[in-house]
Amino acid sequence: MEHEVIKRGLSDTSETPKGKDVFYRCTECGGLISSVPKENAGCRCGNIFIDLDYFHLAVRDYTKFEAVMKLLR
Repeated sequence: MEHEVIKRGLSDTSETPKGKDVFYRCTECGGLISSVPKENAGCRCGNIFIDLDYFHLAVRDYTKFEAVMKLLR
């Protein structure tokens, strides 16, 4: 599956795009997380975590975070 970076260099989670074709990628561990998961989700190293119970996206290090869109081929 190929992805195109649509946002990087974010400093606040309120700026992050979301949608069914949008994913969050951790450049530290390579984890790829749906921006609209059906359950709590996070990358392997813990840099990105989505807590659905509190409707919260947590990012520890924004320099290692990017929003990407799935390319349809």
